[in-house]
Amino acid sequence: MRDILGSERINVITDGLFGGNPHPRVYGAFPRVLDKYVREADLMSLEEAVRKMTSLPARSMGLDTKGFFRPGMDADLVVFDPDIFSSPATYDNPRQHPKGIYHVLVDGEFVVRDGETTGAAPARRSGRRVRVRVSSRRRPQWPQCRPARAGP
Repeated sequence: MRDILGSERINVITDGLFGGNPHPRVYGAFPRVLDKYVREADLMSLEEAVRKMTSLPARSMGLDTKGFFRPGMDADLVVFDPDIFSSPATYDNPRQHPKGIYHVLVDGEFVVRDGETTGAAPARRSGRRVRVRVSSRRRPQWPQCRPARAGP
């Protein structure tokens, strides 16, 4: 796991589902990465972990308006305390929200404000569907390192 997560090309995502009795990763996948692999194991920096959970998977999946905070992008933001961000979710009690999250905005609308859910569901309410490009023939295009050109 350390070798895999240590690669700069590895995305950190989850495929957990909310229905029924969910796996604890539904509520705790990303806090676990920060808790176990950033704070405890010092396997990667906080910045690298956030990149692996945001812009890298967005680019890999062709989600062109996700993963970065800049003009023209969707306003999806999470404000959290990296020192206490963790998940109390367990197999016996998986539906526990992570600790240390103060605000979550989806499309610029608060879904968590001051640590409390707001009931808003902007992505669902807008009727917008995200199209994910998946093809067994198309390999992800990884950024290539090229030497800088000399001259103007």
